[in-house]
Amino acid sequence: MRTDRAFTILEVMIVVVTLGILAVLVMPQLASATEDATRTSIRGQLQMIDKHIEIYKTAHDGALPTSDANDPMGTDANNNGWGVMVSLSYLKEQPTNAYTRNTRVTEGSFADARDMAQETPLGWHYAVIGSRLDVYAIGYDPDTDRLAHE
Repeated sequence: MRTDRAFTILEVMIVVVTLGILAVLVMPQLASATEDATRTSIRGQLQMIDKHIEIYKTAHDGALPTSDANDPMGTDANNNGWGVMVSLSYLKEQPTNAYTRNTRVTEGSFADARDMAQETPLGWHYAVIGSRLDVYAIGYDPDTDRLAHE
């Protein structure tokens, strides 16, 4: 006498429902982890950019990279606007904004950068404020540590 050893439809349904419940519980945590990683990456990039701007200023008697005579930061002609910061190796490469996945930097305000959509072709804005050069990540608010879509 032969006995089939197969799962019944009820057993299969129980497994499918259990997996569905687990997926519903786990998915929000995965999305949150992705956003946490994006914020962490942007914070690190901003710190690195600020540090290298200060190094540039120290090496050039307080001058900002936006005023470089040969390859000023902020013009789209070279390195997506990073200009002398990349061409003179103050930055090894154009920094990529983890939120927009773009490297291009242009002049703009903090409010514009914070509120810009993820689909923009930009990665960064900068503003010259007195003798200071501030760089802002598109779609990120460092005051609240939130991304534009949150």
